[in-house]
Amino acid sequence: GRAMQNIINISIEDKARSIIKIKDFDNKNYINSHYIIICTKKGVIKKTLLKEYSNPRSSGINAIKINKDDSLLDTKLIGINDNIIIGLKSGKVIQFPESDIRLTSRVTVGVRGIKLNNKNDSVIGILGINKNSKYILVVSKKGFGKKTPINDYRITKRGGKGIKTIQITKKTGFLISIIDVLDKN
Repeated sequence: GRAMQNIINISIEDKARSIIKIKDFDNKNYINSHYIIICTKKGVIKKTLLKEYSNPRSSGINAIKINKDDSLLDTKLIGINDNIIIGLKSGKVIQFPESDIRLTSRVTVGVRGIKLNNKNDSVIGILGINKNSKYILVVSKKGFGKKTPINDYRITKRGGKGIKTIQITKKTGFLISIIDVLDKN
């Protein structure tokens, strides 16, 4: 492999948080029907049309404006009519349609995706859910996991508190990961 700084011109302090594979930037239909979703640790989320990223520069391009007390958590590629799931360290999860987030340009802050329980809470993951998605697997700090059918999570409005996906106790520890899985996983 090569160091990220040899591929794009970023400072040594910058860290890659996610990598998204894009099928074809030359396909106008594709870049106009997919979005990049960006989420921060404080639950701020934004949606930008993939087309906005179709002319990358060697120095990179700005994707989001982040508040001082926040940091980037993850990015996902989603399609039109997909749902978004956000998981919290405190064991809550929210699911809402991508249409609940207004489309913005690259250098904007975004909107509230989920309300944190308290100042110690934070987002641990974001998922793009489509018709092929079946289950969500959450994992706690002390190694406990729970697989739940996606249909068990009711669809709500963006910005709510979410619903409990797992009971957080001293035995389980707080949540550290959320992923979507299929039966074969």
